[in-house]
Amino acid sequence: QTVHTRIIVLECDLEGEPTVLGALADMVHEVVELDNSTIEPPPRISSGWRSRFVSGIGKHNGEFVLILDAATLFTVEELTAMGGPAEQGATPSPAATADGGEDEEG
Repeated sequence: QTVHTRIIVLECDLEGEPTVLGALADMVHEVVELDNSTIEPPPRISSGWRSRFVSGIGKHNGEFVLILDAATLFTVEELTAMGGPAEQGATPSPAATADGGEDEEG
């Protein structure tokens, strides 16, 4: 991690469940809001380019902006390992306290 490292918050639909994820990025140049009417489908460039991770392409200040498809960036197994939708309903152990230590009874 560096002084440029940022956490990007992603909102996506995974297996029918609205999900909020945090992704660590080495650097973020800018966060912009694009009008949906200006977003076009990703072009077919070559077989080596993985367009399934890109939901569209927009333009901002004359520059192309790739719009990632958050739902395809991670597999369900990866999300489960990170505490994704499968673990959202998990509850902490009754003996755990807010500071992570054991309470006096446990």
